[in-house]
Amino acid sequence: MPTPRRALALLTPLALAATACTPTPQADAKPAATLASAPFEKALATDWHLTYRDLPGTERRMGEGKGPKNLHIGVVETKSTGGTLTSLACQAFGKDVPQATRFLLACAKAATNAPAPVRHWLTSHIDRPSKGPGHTTTHGPLDYHLGVNRTQGVRVLYLSPTTKN
Repeated sequence: MPTPRRALALLTPLALAATACTPTPQADAKPAATLASAPFEKALATDWHLTYRDLPGTERRMGEGKGPKNLHIGVVETKSTGGTLTSLACQAFGKDVPQATRFLLACAKAATNAPAPVRHWLTSHIDRPSKGPGHTTTHGPLDYHLGVNRTQGVRVLYLSPTTKN
């Protein structure tokens, strides 16, 4: 049986795959900031007390903790070899939708300052089950993917640079 930390690290790709739906890109999106390079322990420290550790043998850093009402939360940062943040997964495990929404919004704000269109998109999709590639939107140079599995109480927000086709 994996430890909770190992389970959280393993769940990121699984949760995204299990909670996906049809993409809805926003073609008229205005430019947004790129992913923040500052550690999230500073940005999320006021309301969310996460314990961080590096994942050995990878360019990943993971934070985990508990929020109000038994909400389990996690952050997985992936960095390039130069230390630049290249992707971010924020995860909320629990049935409390308002607290999960609050955490994912805080995470998006810490990473990108969460422009109004992103906040609106996130709050309008936070409780919609997803299939396929997940609920998606693009704002400026960033893609936002939201996976929702209401039955399991899992919500994952994945942020990465926009991919060019």
